[in-house]
Amino acid sequence: MRAAVTGAGGFIGSALTARLLELGWDVAALDLPRALGRVPPGARRIGVDIRNQSALREALRGVQVLFHTAALFDLTAAWDELYAVNVEGVGQVCAAARARGVERIITWSSSSVYGGTERPEPLAETAPVPFERLNPYARSKWLGELLAREAAITDGLDVIVVRPAEVYGPGSAKGLGQALFAFKTGAMSAVPGPGKVRHSYVHVDDVARAAVHLAEHGASNAVYNLASPTPIAAADVYALARRRLGWLSLRDARVTLPHRPRLRGRPLFHVPPTILRLYARWEMLRARHGWLAGKFGPAPLANPAGVHLLIHNHVVDGRKLLETGFELAWPDTEAGILATLDAYERSGWAPFYASPRVSALPSGSPSRLNRPASAS
Repeated sequence: MRAAVTGAGGFIGSALTARLLELGWDVAALDLPRALGRVPPGARRIGVDIRNQSALREALRGVQVLFHTAALFDLTAAWDELYAVNVEGVGQVCAAARARGVERIITWSSSSVYGGTERPEPLAETAPVPFERLNPYARSKWLGELLAREAAITDGLDVIVVRPAEVYGPGSAKGLGQALFAFKTGAMSAVPGPGKVRHSYVHVDDVARAAVHLAEHGASNAVYNLASPTPIAAADVYALARRRLGWLSLRDARVTLPHRPRLRGRPLFHVPPTILRLYARWEMLRARHGWLAGKFGPAPLANPAGVHLLIHNHVVDGRKLLETGFELAWPDTEAGILATLDAYERSGWAPFYASPRVSALPSGSPSRLNRPASAS
């Protein structure tokens, strides 16, 4: 089979490209030229901006299955940046796929379109989308998803939408990885937020495996959640980091408070939401000015939208995918997090000290859009 992967140099895209190559697929790896160095060897590397229609059409020549992972994953990005990549970019990809007769498209949305909930009730694919309450990133992913689904109806494309829960694994410098890094550096010395709210996660290897599985076995024009069946509370993530990395480290200047005892399920020692919001503002300021980058990295370890997600439940129902016969390699979230922590330790936490941005547009484009277009 001949496949193309957009955002092939990103966190998800590179894992997916490696999986396809392992299975013997012929892979065209599409990404911005500066990101192609992160593409696994064996793929045909093609530098392309997903908003360049003529370049896309040329890159998709002979492609049977298109995996569209490219996106701007940045909870701090401005709306025009998010819209340009996550909405307009989807339209360009669908148009190019139609022109080239691509047989099936697997496109990435996000479980963030469900928003957060007060109770940890599993959210299935049919759950309502509270658009007005979503952060800008989630809104852009929802609008991009709607555009792809509309193309399936009006243009006859075979489109499958995947909505992954928070994706984690070695190599990620976002989301859960940021929280683990904050613990490592001593920036998070107590359980963040209420502690008892629960979140769903999915390992990047399972995202890649699920995408290939759905390309071969998924129902046409369907939507699938991707999530482990074992959601986990923030207090338990903190406890795992404390167990693996230790509560005290003179080298990292880390002293952490215990995650127990608990009072009515809430850790006695925790950081209240108000303090978390203030910390998020500080982190945005620190990153903007480059302060303490040698210790905490160049990217902010928290942001207001991320704090909002942290203090609300976000449990995703992934049973529809499992009913197709797919089996997760990492069904136990705790085991996956511990393995990820070990991988970060072996790498010296390298993903967090790299430059946080790569140009999303060719040189000469407006500077406000100079951010990564690869999926993270």
